Amino acid sequence: MHRKLDDFIEDNRRAFDDEVPAGRVWEEIETNIKRAQHRSRFYSRRWMVAASIALIIAASGGWWLWQKSTSDKTEKMATQPPAIQPDRDMAALAPEFAAYARKVSAMIGERREQLKAETAKQPELYEQFTQDLSALDSAYRVLHNQALQTPNREVIIRAMMQNLQLQAELLNKQLQILTAFPIKKNREI
Repeated sequence: MHRKLDDFIEDNRRAFDDEVPAGRVWEEIETNIKRAQHRSRFYSRRWMVAASIALIIAASGGWWLWQKSTSDKTEKMATQPPAIQPDRDMAALAPEFAAYARKVSAMIGERREQLKAETAKQPELYEQFTQDLSALDSAYRVLHNQALQTPNREVIIRAMMQNLQLQAELLNKQLQILTAFPIKKNREI
């Protein structure tokens, strides 16, 4: 059947080419095309407005959730239980390390206060720094609990001392970052 149609078109090509549709047919085609374009423009505008509204709502919701989560974290940090006091812990577990633990613990306390003072205007930065410290602090708590339950405490006590040293080093690095940041900012300008 396909072949018959091709033959018919080939045989009557001149007749098809000679015939021109009436002007009314072209006007009707043009009118239909304009209507279709107008409808599609109208629908596309509606979709763009709807998409814009959805984007604004999603962005507002995301911002609200972010604000809520940061305020919740700040409240949690304010209500956190007091940190374990390493100097007292060491005095009870291993008196020979108590003096060193007291010294490192005092330094950690001083550095935490410095960090809090220097990041007072940047709560997000302070939050990030305290998250890093809280990971080490929770590891210290785990070690402390293990030391209380284990008869052979020497390895665990050394790990606790190493944890305290890591906390002190981390605080020093964070304070170095804070003092170096304004210098880098001025160089970029």
